[in-house]
Amino acid sequence: MSSIATVRWLVGASFVGCLACAPARRAPSVEPGADVKTAERALGMSDAILLVNTMDINPGQLEGFQKAVSRSIDFVRERGPQLMVEVYVDEKAMRAVSFQLHRDSQSMLTHWKLSDPHIQDVMKYSTVRRLDIYGQPNDEVMAGMRSFAQTSGVEVTTTPHFVGFTRLQEDGTEQR
Repeated sequence: MSSIATVRWLVGASFVGCLACAPARRAPSVEPGADVKTAERALGMSDAILLVNTMDINPGQLEGFQKAVSRSIDFVRERGPQLMVEVYVDEKAMRAVSFQLHRDSQSMLTHWKLSDPHIQDVMKYSTVRRLDIYGQPNDEVMAGMRSFAQTSGVEVTTTPHFVGFTRLQEDGTEQR
């Protein structure tokens, strides 16, 4: 399998959400001299998935889009599984980009189930242009992507994780 796989997927803006920091957890120890992949697996890092959702805001719909995204943010901040969500809006280009960090594939699946009404609300005001997934989603997530791909023209790319780290507040509070 190539290092970058392209999948078409009906996104329906499944990846607009909010900042929701999970409670901190104590990292397990790693044996000195362990290779990077072994250490990441021990620390639970290789399961993380970063989603980058690029959307075109419908003409004349900026205010409605921003209100819908804000409602979505409020909902997911209280109930969503994401570790982080940030949404950026270029008002001049009428484009928005959402970044979501999920601890693992189960977090993505939970987000889809909880947030669908809010996702649909955001989609009244925008169209997904592309979705880039960084990490290794499990078979269930990938099956969902392939299923949606049959009815969508949205290009989705997946790029496997190589190496890195994430710093979140140790007390589980949001950082701004």
